[in-house]
Amino acid sequence: MEKFILDIIKISFIQVVYALGIIVICGFLLEIIERKSNEFMQKSFGWKGILVTALIGAPVHELGHAIMCLVFRHKINEIKLIRPLASKQDGIMGFVSHSYNPKSLYQKIGNFFIGIGPIIFGSGVMLLSMKFLMNQMYNNFYSFALEQHKSITGFNTSFFIILKNIFIQLLHGIFNYGNLLSLNFWIFILIIISISSHMALSAADIKESARGIVFIYIVSLFLSLIFKITNVDINYIYSKILFFNVFLSIFLFTALSFSIIVLVINMIIYFVKNLCLQCSLEL
Repeated sequence: MEKFILDIIKISFIQVVYALGIIVICGFLLEIIERKSNEFMQKSFGWKGILVTALIGAPVHELGHAIMCLVFRHKINEIKLIRPLASKQDGIMGFVSHSYNPKSLYQKIGNFFIGIGPIIFGSGVMLLSMKFLMNQMYNNFYSFALEQHKSITGFNTSFFIILKNIFIQLLHGIFNYGNLLSLNFWIFILIIISISSHMALSAADIKESARGIVFIYIVSLFLSLIFKITNVDINYIYSKILFFNVFLSIFLFTALSFSIIVLVINMIIYFVKNLCLQCSLEL
């Protein structure tokens, strides 16, 4: 009996990690990258630099929350897509205030997805921007990313190797001489810089997600019990979850790749500006 219970707990844990692990890892990395990127942006251009990217980035972030609210039947009490003046005082660019029925398991689980909404929606908007503005680059990138994801077997060193390969491919696709002469390219760059600079989860978002993940695990425990009793092939379930992660990871790896590019651009601007300032002082 003890072994049976331990197996159920183990299976449930693995299911949750396989299904949500990539989201958690990418969310954590995005938060670190965005914080450093905005730090360099603010040092170079002040609060106005943050505000310029927020004109697109903040509404996309809040719409990510709002869409998930609708999907999981939460009531949206108030929504502010952007607060250009008030945000200078409290640092809050926008918000979505919502409520839900605490007796509804579906709505409780929704808290997790509402919390991570900006990552999913922001990644999707960036991919769509690439498709409509840089179609050839999108086709090449999508084919390469899909091929790379076929080698994912779990959360191990291959995860980071694949991330590196996709990032390098994206870098080659974006930064070439032909793109520099295209108006669509510069519109695309503005969009990805704006979204990537405001896609990471806030402390409130993380708290929101944490409330939902508990109920996701409870549902997973129940399903694992059913699978165990009915002798369902667990490996088959794992394979389906990993198949789902293949497509989810394309979105998340894209977000991470763009965020790293934005960080590098902001670092270069900061150091070049400082170098020019030092040279002018010496003269």
